[in-house]
Amino acid sequence: MKTIAGAWLAFAIVSTAIPTSRSQKATDLPALDVLVARAADYVAAYQRDFAFLVADEEYVQDVNAPREKFQQSRTTRGEMFLTFIEADDEWVAVHDVVEVDGAPAQDKIDVRALLALGSVRSVAARVLSNNARYNIGRVGRNINQPTFALLALGARRRSNFSFSRGDVDRSQPARTLVTLRFKEGRSGAIVHGNDNKPIPSRGDITIEADTGRVVRTRIEFEVGSVSAEQATVYSPEERLSLLVPTLFTEKYVLQAGSHSETTTCRATYTNFKRFAGSGRIKK
Repeated sequence: MKTIAGAWLAFAIVSTAIPTSRSQKATDLPALDVLVARAADYVAAYQRDFAFLVADEEYVQDVNAPREKFQQSRTTRGEMFLTFIEADDEWVAVHDVVEVDGAPAQDKIDVRALLALGSVRSVAARVLSNNARYNIGRVGRNINQPTFALLALGARRRSNFSFSRGDVDRSQPARTLVTLRFKEGRSGAIVHGNDNKPIPSRGDITIEADTGRVVRTRIEFEVGSVSAEQATVYSPEERLSLLVPTLFTEKYVLQAGSHSETTTCRATYTNFKRFAGSGRIKK
């Protein structure tokens, strides 16, 4: 369960402008339920195949509060450890920052030792605290997870989402991309506030029509005075025979009285490989 308190956000989503072309001849496409089923089958296999990957990460944050004439930026570099834990039905990301604005990070944690401590739940608080330690701006974020929107297609939560078909893109040879729009109900929402109040999300997932492979995701929601958005682009990683998240963008807009503040974040991931530490997160 992800929590949000005040201006603190656990998950959000940013919109990345990616052009698509809408086809007027969509009658030859599979039915909506077939497309959703293909995407869900792909995600189920992806959760297994993606287990325990690590990538190099560069994370750039920019905060702009125009009325106060305030701007701030920060760039961090390090590694991101990412996996899906079936028992908890959660994606888990751990950001191991080694450099902050060109200087070595202080008080670095031993990520491999942390992940070897036990179950996800036993280290969750430390993971969230670690992930948020170098964030800037008044909108706090204690999780940065490029795969978060995939939960909409997970077996345990999919029944709480309604789907509709959006744009159809035939601009690429031998590949048709279809955007599935989703909207979440209040029962069992994937984001909750500190008071356990569900916060329904909405967004879209772009897939290959023939295979169900996910190439882009977008998810958004509002909580209090903050609107949040998140988007991920997936690209082929030949060494792993997987599509992996290569670009993750976030946007948080805080409007509280006369104060207006926008935080944008851009994470890029390269050099994916299997996590080779001696420890493993237990189920």
